[in-house]
Amino acid sequence: MRRPAPAARLAVGTYEADSWCKHDAPGRCIEGPGHTCHWGYQRIAFWIPGLGGKRKFLMAHLAAWLVRETDCRTIDDLWLAYREFRASGLQLDHLCDNPGCRNPDHLSPCTQSENIMAGKDRALARQAAKGLEDHFEDDEPLPF
Repeated sequence: MRRPAPAARLAVGTYEADSWCKHDAPGRCIEGPGHTCHWGYQRIAFWIPGLGGKRKFLMAHLAAWLVRETDCRTIDDLWLAYREFRASGLQLDHLCDNPGCRNPDHLSPCTQSENIMAGKDRALARQAAKGLEDHFEDDEPLPF
């Protein structure tokens, strides 16, 4: 039995959804069914033929980005692209701040420190947009 290509596996059950926050990323978030880790990222199970059919889990957003960027045709190609990406030390930053999103247009490769700073900057921008002020930056004494 021939297994479906990685792109076909990622497309099963996906749907466009409004992100739970406002974002500047192009288009809507793409979400789908699947296992979710406790941080909210979706995982997909793959059986890698080149590893003797071992079952491996990949984050859905990383797999979707790799399929688009490297044009993987087989599961083995996807696994090799994943290993190469991990060896580079880069991470994918969700521009939409939706961990369940697997839209490759909403992902940007960056270092861990860049990812953390971008997340903090987006959180501060959301906080400022809501009109909330940080009490620790005011000159007023703390209430306790």
